[in-house]
Amino acid sequence: MDKIFRILSREQLNNERIRRFFIEEYIETPRAVMARLFENMIAEGELESADPDLLANEFHAFIMYKYYENYLLRGNESLDLARMAKEFRGHIAFFCDVVKRKK
Repeated sequence: MDKIFRILSREQLNNERIRRFFIEEYIETPRAVMARLFENMIAEGELESADPDLLANEFHAFIMYKYYENYLLRGNESLDLARMAKEFRGHIAFFCDVVKRKK
């Protein structure tokens, strides 16, 4: 599966159907889901009032960067899951600290 995913990732640059699939499944849909989540959290007073689309884009950017770094550039050969988990926890903690509701 990993090899197939890497091939498809590279082919997105040359194939419009694959590119559209990646845009919908890895960019538009996740961001829309995250925006709704942030919108609900703002409405419930859990986060400061902010643009939920902007929050979704900012949060998602780190995820897409890690995909680009680890699957396209490094080819997944040196994938260190423990290091990646630490990076993602750090990203989530940083993001939550920045957007949390001030008391």
